[in-house]
Amino acid sequence: MIRINLASIRTMAAATRGTIEGDGAGEVVISEEGRKDALVKLLVILIAPMALYLYENQNIPTIRNELNRKLASLAELQAFNAKAEDSVKEIKKFKEDEKKIQTRIAVLEKIAKDRFREVKVLDLFQQVIPEKLWFTRVEIKEGK
Repeated sequence: MIRINLASIRTMAAATRGTIEGDGAGEVVISEEGRKDALVKLLVILIAPMALYLYENQNIPTIRNELNRKLASLAELQAFNAKAEDSVKEIKKFKEDEKKIQTRIAVLEKIAKDRFREVKVLDLFQQVIPEKLWFTRVEIKEGK
């Protein structure tokens, strides 16, 4: 059979700490030194949340002001983009028209460059070929 003496546990705890005293009637009395230790431990535990709370109270208004400023800037940029959207469409239309005009100019320049080629070839034939020779057909393919 195992016996446990609970009274001896209280006296051992009191002896090791020196802060708990028993009056024999089941009540535990905490000495003044024990109260001071408990208060110091409680203050140490509460210092970190208090510091965090104070830090947040210092910084949250500035962060909110910055957020409001950035939201206002975003609204301004969105309004500017909405106004500029018509201009962008117009610029794209002008660029497409410019491409069409550039291709037409390139074709016209090629025609202007090549327009006398056939005339020069026919003139060369007239100079080189005898008078009584007739061509039935002349083809110019890929510049040849």
